[in-house]
Amino acid sequence: MSQWKPLYLKFSSKEDMMTSLEASSLTTTSPDSGEEIIGGNPLEIRINVLGVLQEPTGAILEDEEGNEYPEMAPVDGYHVNVLVHPDHYQEYLYAFEDVVINPTTPKVKYAGI
Repeated sequence: MSQWKPLYLKFSSKEDMMTSLEASSLTTTSPDSGEEIIGGNPLEIRINVLGVLQEPTGAILEDEEGNEYPEMAPVDGYHVNVLVHPDHYQEYLYAFEDVVINPTTPKVKYAGI
């Protein structure tokens, strides 16, 4: 069995993400609620919407009980991780070429990959 391959996507906003996923036929409308549902053929692609990520600023804060914790700030962009079957990797890589990023150390990644 071939190893599924990750794609790390970064959009400027949630709206841009939805537009891109719609253009790639990765959304449907729920017949019950009328809401848009993100997904695709699970034998080809798995989508994990992360949204806005947070990272430490370097500052340490303290809560009212004296517990210290790192101050967090949003990372620029709206993030989505995609896992693609190798037979369809090039197709999705091409579809998302404008938003694919190659982080050296992804903040969130699929287990075992």
